[in-house]
Amino acid sequence: MHIKQIKWLLFGFAMMFILSRVDYHLILDQALVLYIVCLAALAAVLVLGGTRFGAKRWIHFLGQDFQVSELAS
Repeated sequence: MHIKQIKWLLFGFAMMFILSRVDYHLILDQALVLYIVCLAALAAVLVLGGTRFGAKRWIHFLGQDFQVSELAS
């Protein structure tokens, strides 16, 4: 469990560094596309999502489970 947490911590720091180098105007220009991708991912949870503790909120993708609602917030 510790190795998994360290792996995600390093991934998070790497993504934070990469995204800090991107001009935010690029992200703002793609807002509509990102919005549509988030809506599609949320809809995919309804179809492909696994139920845990009585709620459907996770998608299994590339060997990992992702909580799509975190992208939309």
